Amino acid sequence: MPGRLPTVGALLRQFSRLDVVPEYGNSFFQIPQAERNAVLLRAMANPVNPPSGKIVYGHFFPIKYIGALPERMDQRRLRS
Repeated sequence: MPGRLPTVGALLRQFSRLDVVPEYGNSFFQIPQAERNAVLLRAMANPVNPPSGKIVYGHFFPIKYIGALPERMDQRRLRS
């Protein structure tokens, strides 16, 4: 049986020149649907500033950083 393959997160940490910020613990999927909708609406109006010069990787809704307007992606120097 072959060895276990590394995860994408592990590869990013190993080969990236930037620090990798894991984003797993705050998944909107862990919030019940009614509360999740309220959290998503707040994120649309008030997106979080991503850490500068770092890779954010994990299980999160991009809306957390982009907000309601996709054109913010360029202004915030985000890439998917």
